[in-house]
Amino acid sequence: MKAEGRSKEWAKNCDGTTRKVIEHVNGPLLKALAPRFGYHDIQCIDILRYGAPLLANLPLSGNGNPLADIEQCSAEPLRMDRLSNNSRIVTKLWEDPRAADLLKMTEDDASKGRMSQPRLLTMDDIPKCNLTPRFCIEQGRRPNGELKLRAVDDFTKSLVNENTEAAEKLVCDNLDRFMATVLELRTAVEASARCHARTLLSLLLACACCRATQHV
Repeated sequence: MKAEGRSKEWAKNCDGTTRKVIEHVNGPLLKALAPRFGYHDIQCIDILRYGAPLLANLPLSGNGNPLADIEQCSAEPLRMDRLSNNSRIVTKLWEDPRAADLLKMTEDDASKGRMSQPRLLTMDDIPKCNLTPRFCIEQGRRPNGELKLRAVDDFTKSLVNENTEAAEKLVCDNLDRFMATVLELRTAVEASARCHARTLLSLLLACACCRATQHV
């Protein structure tokens, strides 16, 4: 599908930033596999292209257990109180001990289209956007002995979490479900003599992505 240009066609209506993030995603293959394996949330594939709400009341995806009591919330307080919230965050900023590593991770994220390039904050920015502080945490060491670091965006301090309400408690697939899916895929592939090993690998990876957040 990529060789035929169908992946590029699938992503052509995205804005430039989104297109950069999903440039290696084989969208048509995911859309073909989802109904084949009975995936319940086929619309999630188009979220890769067109996005989904990240604030206020989030939609019910079916990837978890629905919550009984859901409060209605709005993103309006984030807009209305932007100046005071941002001023509070700026006055409490401190230099992270891993600031150099944090900047490198942020630049890497920006190069992949996940955010804009880092720049100096100015007073003109304060009333125009919602600031979220970022800090670095250590997560042990890699097999080669290198320190494993992760950048964390503090959406609690920026009050984003306070103004967002999930509709469900997400549940991830376990390894047994994944292996069952692999066996389903193997059966389907063995039924086609024209399917080569390389195609099998592509299908397996795409299927794993498609199943990754399905409710068990």
